[in-house]
Amino acid sequence: MPELEEVRDLLEPDRGQGVPKEDIETAIQALMFHQCIYEDTRGIGKSFALLRSRFPFFERYFSAMGHRLISVPREGMIALMPGDNAYAWRETRMPKDKTLVLLALRLMLEEGFKAGQMTESGRVEATTDELHDLIRHATRSEPPGEGRLTEILMEFRRRGLVRIGDRDSAERVRPIAVLPGVRLVCTDAFARALTAWIEAGAEEKGEIFDFIAGHRERENAAPDFSATSSRMADEPEGSDGDDIEDEV
Repeated sequence: MPELEEVRDLLEPDRGQGVPKEDIETAIQALMFHQCIYEDTRGIGKSFALLRSRFPFFERYFSAMGHRLISVPREGMIALMPGDNAYAWRETRMPKDKTLVLLALRLMLEEGFKAGQMTESGRVEATTDELHDLIRHATRSEPPGEGRLTEILMEFRRRGLVRIGDRDSAERVRPIAVLPGVRLVCTDAFARALTAWIEAGAEEKGEIFDFIAGHRERENAAPDFSATSSRMADEPEGSDGDDIEDEV
């Protein structure tokens, strides 16, 4: 079988192109732990290079698990997204405050793009103060307190959605960088559903996921995982086993 031959080629160094079993395991675990990884993610360089060089193998591996592997070399990003069958999505859904922070990060990314403040690698630099204000004004909700906001951002950092700088003790603010993985998690469709929920009177609707449950059923994708945004729709997703080698 071709699949077994490919595994053999990866694991047998004496064939001249083998990859140690531990390196394959580390690359798989890194993706499952982080979801979105980048060329400059700390401590991930070796796994990122392996995932990129053996993309067709890993794409088929994760496809067998019901996941999609996405590569966007222009942004130096590889991401793991669940497919249509997102197991136990209701049990793993995000609470309201975390969902609103995610929406604000997506809005911050889009505003940075429109203002010409996005880097070539698709990132927008800001501060927690700016994020705090955006949550209040754009979502018409009281932002999480400093401690809770930091906790949420730390989790999003693990997932490859944001980078967080050191806190300025005098100003009580942190620099942040919003990463392009936010578009994969807070998609256009999901952002529209959140916006509709807010415009309909969020505080009167109760739990946010009671309102967007219908959206979840129609989209058949978990709220915190979904397809690429419309801006990324023209980027090949490796569905034919090929990475985008000419756009970095």
